[in-house]
Amino acid sequence: EEIIRQANEPRADGTVPAASYWEDYREIAANWGTAAVSFDSHGMAVAFSPYELAPYGFGEQTFRLSYDFLKPYLSAHGQKLLGLQSE
Repeated sequence: EEIIRQANEPRADGTVPAASYWEDYREIAANWGTAAVSFDSHGMAVAFSPYELAPYGFGEQTFRLSYDFLKPYLSAHGQKLLGLQSE
C-alpha cells in the first residue's frame, strides 16, 4: 500500500509516476519481495528494475520506507537486527 501511495504522489514538477507505469503496476508492486530490497541508516529501499513497472526509459523505480514507518511491522528480532532496539 505504501509503494502504491508513493507511486501516485505528485513529484515536485507535478508529474505522477504511476501515470507512466504499466496497467498492472499495482499487482507488480504488491509482490515487492521479488524486487531488490536494501537497508541503510534511513530505512528500507525497494527498487524495481527498468521494465518492471514502466518502460525502460523511466529507469529503476525506487521507493523508500523509513524505519518509523516500518517499526510497527517488525518483530523484536527484526528490530534488533536492524539496530532499532537496544540489547
